[in-house]
Amino acid sequence: MLFTRLINFLKDKLFEEVPETGQPDTRDGLRSINENNERAHRERNNVEESSAEQLQKMQDQKARRKKIIMISLAVVLLSALAGTAASVYFKYHISNSDIEDCKFYFKTEDYSNAFKKCSKTRKIKDPEILFALGSMYHYQKGLPQKKGKKPDERQRMTEALNLYREAAKMDYIPALQILGKLYLNGSRGVIVIDEDHAADWFTRGALHGDYVSMRELSDILLRKKQFEEAVPWLERLAEYGDSDAALSLAELYFNGTEIPADPVKAFHWCEQSARSANREAEHLLSLMYITGSGTAPDAASAFRNELRAARGGLEKAMYQVGFFYEKGIGTPVDLQQAVSWYEEAAGKRYPSALYRLGMMYLRGEYVDRDEQKAVSLLRDAADLKDPDALLRLGRMYQNGETVDRDYGEAIRLLEKAARFNLDDAYYYLGIAYSKGLGTIQDQQAAVAWFTRAAEHNHTLSQYSLGLIHYELEQYRQAYEWFSRAMENGHAYSAAYLGMMSANGLGCEVSYYMAYYYFLVSEYLYDDSTTRENLAMIRSSLSRAQQGAAESRADKFINHLRSQKKQR
Repeated sequence: MLFTRLINFLKDKLFEEVPETGQPDTRDGLRSINENNERAHRERNNVEESSAEQLQKMQDQKARRKKIIMISLAVVLLSALAGTAASVYFKYHISNSDIEDCKFYFKTEDYSNAFKKCSKTRKIKDPEILFALGSMYHYQKGLPQKKGKKPDERQRMTEALNLYREAAKMDYIPALQILGKLYLNGSRGVIVIDEDHAADWFTRGALHGDYVSMRELSDILLRKKQFEEAVPWLERLAEYGDSDAALSLAELYFNGTEIPADPVKAFHWCEQSARSANREAEHLLSLMYITGSGTAPDAASAFRNELRAARGGLEKAMYQVGFFYEKGIGTPVDLQQAVSWYEEAAGKRYPSALYRLGMMYLRGEYVDRDEQKAVSLLRDAADLKDPDALLRLGRMYQNGETVDRDYGEAIRLLEKAARFNLDDAYYYLGIAYSKGLGTIQDQQAAVAWFTRAAEHNHTLSQYSLGLIHYELEQYRQAYEWFSRAMENGHAYSAAYLGMMSANGLGCEVSYYMAYYYFLVSEYLYDDSTTRENLAMIRSSLSRAQQGAAESRADKFINHLRSQKKQR
């Protein structure tokens, strides 16, 4: 207000009219006409001389006034500007000082002072300050404590979330990370676990090239089996040198179950991961060299990579190196080294190594036979749920081999092995129920166990089902299962088929087919009963029928031989 009045006053002075000094005063009107005339006459004589002087004097006076006013205005304006600048400088100088203090106190973990400074400067909307303040609310650091009153956890976490979100609006990476982790892990009473919401926050961070966000996002996508979406992020991580991401890519392309298989890409990413001494990658690379997946087969390279992984402490690689030494794969056979590596892996409680060593001591292979040590190793492997150890121990208890016979323990171990979908476990459980070994005899349960294995083309289970149906006089089902078992080269099944064909059980009577089945049985298992049956059936056939049956049997036997070679 004072400033405005000063301006107006100066403006009035600038434009004030200046009275002319030679103009007659109105109070002289009472003078006589003569005096006026005389004065007028004199003035007219001098007017021409003084007019120029008066004009110049007025112009100088106005110029002087204007100059004074302009100087005054300049002084006032400069003072105002200087005052404003000083106030602005003072204001922001204090704010910057507080900001720096806030950050310093927070980094040095002086949370009490950090909380005061950050609270004071919160309105500046600096994302680092918002994040620091949110962290202090989140982890309850530096918050003022009221005596006798516990802090409201829900209110505290809500405030932390709000501060994190404010910082995240400005794409502050730590805020995006912490919000993603909060929704990933949840916060009691405030945040419910929500992987989709977590993925949204991590995606924002990942789009800004944040490594942590990309890592977390790719892990979420892999857990949710969104493999196609995970691949681009894994590739970016792998390009940054993340060996685990490169290994994940290698496994995805190698397995070909989640995304289309690509052995070349699998080998590329696996090799890149292995260069960073990733032991799992070295182990997988060894497998690729053995199988020739994505590269030419190279047993020596397979052994070198497996050996690096084993020396790096990977238990399954230790076991595999032992196997390579035992079989001479990529390296000369060295049984002493094989046993040494098996023992190294077993010392780290690797189940397959415990089982392999147990079998070696049980059979006396490359080591002195030691049944007690063998059983101990097999039990250790079984305790670690090694399926082969569970099956082997189950059979040992069922047969009383090396251990005291215990049908109950046998069933317990075989049922555990069956959880790993082992057909042999299904079969021996079928035997236990069909004969009542350690349980009540239950043919229905036996059929169920045998069927599970038989559907996987387990020959002995197919034969056992044939026997059960035969004894129940269910000849069609028996004929079917015996036929499937014979196709796998089972001699007794062929003999049963010959007998059933000769007597029309489950099929039409056919001496030709009976002769054919007995020929196959004789080849697979030559015994006197089969020879007697052949002689009896042969007399009922013409030479042409005998020749046709013999030719058919030869073809089948050759087929079995071919299958055996392929295996």
